[in-house]
Amino acid sequence: MSVPEIVHAGALLGTYIVERARDLAASGVRAVEVGLPLDEAQGLTPMERAGRVHRALKGAGIAVRVVHAEFGGAADLSVADVDARRGAIERHKLALATCAVLNSRLLVIHAGHHYTEGDADRAVDRAADSISQLLDHAADCGVTLAVENLPPGHVLDSPQAVREFVEGINSPKLRACYDSGHANVTGDAAEAVDAMAPVLASLHLHDNDGTADQHRMLGEGTIDWRAVGDRVRAASFEGPALLELRLPDGHTAASMRSRALDLLGY
Repeated sequence: MSVPEIVHAGALLGTYIVERARDLAASGVRAVEVGLPLDEAQGLTPMERAGRVHRALKGAGIAVRVVHAEFGGAADLSVADVDARRGAIERHKLALATCAVLNSRLLVIHAGHHYTEGDADRAVDRAADSISQLLDHAADCGVTLAVENLPPGHVLDSPQAVREFVEGINSPKLRACYDSGHANVTGDAAEAVDAMAPVLASLHLHDNDGTADQHRMLGEGTIDWRAVGDRVRAASFEGPALLELRLPDGHTAASMRSRALDLLGY
């Protein structure tokens, strides 16, 4: 049976990756998704900071499976202003270079940020143009982009829209990242896996009560995790599955991983 690889988010565990890498390993962290921008290190360039993180994690026996690009603001790939969008594309090229330094082969991205009423379709078109400009650079870096389903009011705020977006661009360097919390706010979290299954490359797993993106521990919201697990198994998915939440009191990373796999039916 294919089993997802449970990974953790160093920042959401309440640590600075470089300073606490060995503590993370002692808690049972084996692999992480690293969010950008990296912690500031005085006098270092972004690539030097990436090298610093890579050495700390490698020394602790922790692999970087996924990197998550910046989003919103100056990193908005769907923004209407041409110069601003050009800047966002450059930020994502830097993120791809960071992946190469961290030895990660997957970069999770947001296609855009909030859209205004009447501009949703144009925002998707602008995002498609931006991401298309990143694909050759992604190939050069040996990285695949994974576009995430987002909460209501954001560009690509439904699982079906993500699938259609990825299939429309039709590149082996563009796949999808399923976010359970976002899916639970916009509809049925299990059905969302079905919608995205043909293009899945990564999972973000966390719970909520269906009203907002709350990043609760699995089992502490309204998501039917066994149904989600059934859909993930049906998709034969064995890629990275991020527990996108803070370490709860009384848990280690290892116990969180065991709880997640149990709730998913593995």
